[in-house]
Amino acid sequence: LWDAFVTAIYPQGNGANDLAYSTYLGGSTGGSTDLGAGVVVDGSNNIYIGGNSDSTNFPTTTGPHGPGGQHDAIVVKYTAVAAAPPPSATVTFQNGVNSYTGTEDTSVFNEEPNTSYGNSSLVEIETETSKNYGLIQFTNIFGNGADQIPLGSTITSATLQLKSVGDGDGGESAHLYRMLVPWSEADTWNSMSTSGSGIQWDDVESASAIDATVSNLNQTTHSFDVTTSVQAWSAGQTNRGWSLKQTSGANWSVRMSETGTAANRPLLTVEYTAAAPIDSDGDGLWDHEEDADTDADGDPATTPGPDTDGDTTPNYLDNDDDGDGTLTSAENADPNADGDPRDALDSDWDGQPDYLDRPTTSADGTVAAEQKISDTAGGLTAILDNTDYFGRSTASIGDLDGDGIVDIAVGAPADDDGGTGRGAVYVLFLNADGTVKAEQKISSVTGGLTGPLDDADYFGRSVAGMGDLDGDGTVDIAVGAH
Repeated sequence: LWDAFVTAIYPQGNGANDLAYSTYLGGSTGGSTDLGAGVVVDGSNNIYIGGNSDSTNFPTTTGPHGPGGQHDAIVVKYTAVAAAPPPSATVTFQNGVNSYTGTEDTSVFNEEPNTSYGNSSLVEIETETSKNYGLIQFTNIFGNGADQIPLGSTITSATLQLKSVGDGDGGESAHLYRMLVPWSEADTWNSMSTSGSGIQWDDVESASAIDATVSNLNQTTHSFDVTTSVQAWSAGQTNRGWSLKQTSGANWSVRMSETGTAANRPLLTVEYTAAAPIDSDGDGLWDHEEDADTDADGDPATTPGPDTDGDTTPNYLDNDDDGDGTLTSAENADPNADGDPRDALDSDWDGQPDYLDRPTTSADGTVAAEQKISDTAGGLTAILDNTDYFGRSTASIGDLDGDGIVDIAVGAPADDDGGTGRGAVYVLFLNADGTVKAEQKISSVTGGLTGPLDDADYFGRSVAGMGDLDGDGTVDIAVGAH
């Protein structure tokens, strides 16, 4: 009658593709009522189900006592599923669609050698008496954004669709060649001068090998298979787009990104499988979760991220990030082994996880140093009223600005910004001596708070660091109010 259901889901955010398995747990005879009352997942991602069963044939492994059919207690273990397959996705790039604006396209014409066609909605591609060649590029398609292709991805397919007015020769073909030098929509026949005027297919200015071809130029829709090009760019080659020319023939009129109807603009469609994340130092944390390669150029050396212990080795290459002599992997940096340290242990509740806490010396409980912070001391520039109750709550919120010094949040629940007693919180960026280096007030009128505050809400009566809840690399805070 009743069965327990067990479902395992990969944490990739790919909807139905994240389903590892879903199965029922139960027998078919006797009371046939099987209940799952609790679930636990261990550090190895094994799943344990506890509950009870009325079934006389509840499945058991060899050896354990089988159920008698009268509300027997059950304990079931499901072994961990294999690692999630790399996520796959399809993305499209077309000017003016889904906020994409990165298409660059133009043509260069030997009969008007100083004229730019970058603002033209229609260009003619011809190679007979006149020479008119096209240029097209989709910029900013690689990166870690929601609508970008992660560098290093395997490109399953890539198609460039061009629209024309159908005036080409049905017996002619057009070719795409990978461009090798920078260009812009402002370029002309004369300004394309790397190897001589116009475009030269000499493996210096443009590749000599054809990347993709279409025929039947008397049609209005033309689809180029550009998988090879996009794969090369994903692997690290520089994306300069393509040059476009006919084999022969005249007046093939191609629509550009300036065309008024969005559906007629050049469209690039890419299906890809993302590369597995990298853990360069073997500490269990993915490089990108240690804030390496934040510019998504595929080279973490250009943006290596923080170096917590100051030993000149960035965290993504350092298996002891805080330099305390204990490996990062042994400081509960990633208890659920997902490569993401947002669940890291913070045993001293200072807002910064143990694996980033700098080494400390032994203490005897006496005060080693102190620094008062007020509107007259400690570098605070804010003007405080006598009854603001600045300091009613405080919290350590980790190193927000990456200078190696823990920062704090301080509540002032009786602050009158926007109304009597609405409250405020100050985020204080500290110097090594405890003085304030910079500050940011958060209230009903400043700091970007969008939630409404009423009079006597006393926002800031309590405050706590919450770690990086949304994975953007910045510590988040919780603030109490009436």
